[in-house]
Amino acid sequence: MDALTMPSPLSTLPPPPFLRLPDEIIEHIAGFLPAVSYPRNEKDENVGLSLQRLACTNWRLRNVVLPLSWKRIVLTQAVRRAPDLHRHLGRYGRHVRAIQVDYLDIRDVIEHVEDEPNELVAAVASWLPYCPDLTSFACLLVTKRATDPTPALQSLAHSSRCLEQLHLRGFYWSTASFEALNDLVKSAAALETLKIETRTFRENDDPLLARVIPLPASLDSLRALDFPHSRCIHNWSADTAPKIETLTFRVLAATDWTRLHECLGGSLKSLSFHKIVQAPGLDPLFFKDLRTVAIEASPGSVVFANLFAPDTPIERITLLYFDDELIANIQDFVMRQPTPTVKSITVTGSRSYDGYLEWFYSHLLGHRTAREQEEIDRRHAVFVAETQQKLVEYREWADAHGIVFTAKDASA
Repeated sequence: MDALTMPSPLSTLPPPPFLRLPDEIIEHIAGFLPAVSYPRNEKDENVGLSLQRLACTNWRLRNVVLPLSWKRIVLTQAVRRAPDLHRHLGRYGRHVRAIQVDYLDIRDVIEHVEDEPNELVAAVASWLPYCPDLTSFACLLVTKRATDPTPALQSLAHSSRCLEQLHLRGFYWSTASFEALNDLVKSAAALETLKIETRTFRENDDPLLARVIPLPASLDSLRALDFPHSRCIHNWSADTAPKIETLTFRVLAATDWTRLHECLGGSLKSLSFHKIVQAPGLDPLFFKDLRTVAIEASPGSVVFANLFAPDTPIERITLLYFDDELIANIQDFVMRQPTPTVKSITVTGSRSYDGYLEWFYSHLLGHRTAREQEEIDRRHAVFVAETQQKLVEYREWADAHGIVFTAKDASA
């Protein structure tokens, strides 16, 4: 036997224990490794220990592991354009389960640039036909540009058979966009989470409000909804979305309060709203399973006891603003409960102080006379003392009723 035909000593060695495992076990183990985002970022902490790195070690592992690395595609940096993945998606697109785009470009936020967000969204939309089993799609933009979601929605409608989660933020919505969203939702029979965050949305923004159209009247799988305006439920009935447990509205119109109760009063467990347009004579309603309420409305705009009947079993209340009037109203609600259920009240923001900006800039710029500065500081100190006293009173009241009250000690 000559040297050319002699087997290599390494070829006679048995494979390492890991490679003796069946492909199914290797695939399960490899599933715990992270995939590196696209396009490649060498500063990514997952580069050294990733599916892609494991796939480079052995041809058999490559065939088993590489498809796993395409289960989730993430664009995380401020990309100027989307990478060309069509060649790869033609082979691995059937393995893609999630696509997430996080677009943040400081230059785009502070000055005029070309329509790069629209180009990015169009490029991502061109990937979707290659991903028939996509379960999650998120495109989150921070941009001043009017970016249209319609191309992505129309393309996604053809790959929505398995879609379970849809999250869009920072887009400019037109009537055509909402119509494209409805077409997508109708075809996404497995959709469980729908989250639409608009750039701006005000209750008196009539042109934008006019573009909002009701969502389809059949959403059997939907469990969580985050939408700009409660107008989306105008065509709903009690059978439209019987599984919804979590609901968030940027603007909740009082005229929709009764309909919301009729449609979701039996399933809703968590309710959040940023602003409520209340009407006089609003009747408090009973939600039998409601446990969590989050209110981000501005101070003085919500009368808690006018919304919820005392026997609603609310356990957790979160407030964005330190609103004395709203807290007092919640105290009234607790006192009227036949069986106390509230366990925690959390205030994430500080107590509003009208003179805060004056106090802040006087220290920042130092442009006041000594007497003026002394008076500004005196008023601020009085406010701080009042706030601390309020906190003591609220916590004492909460302790007496078995409630955990949490709020910032900062006064502004």
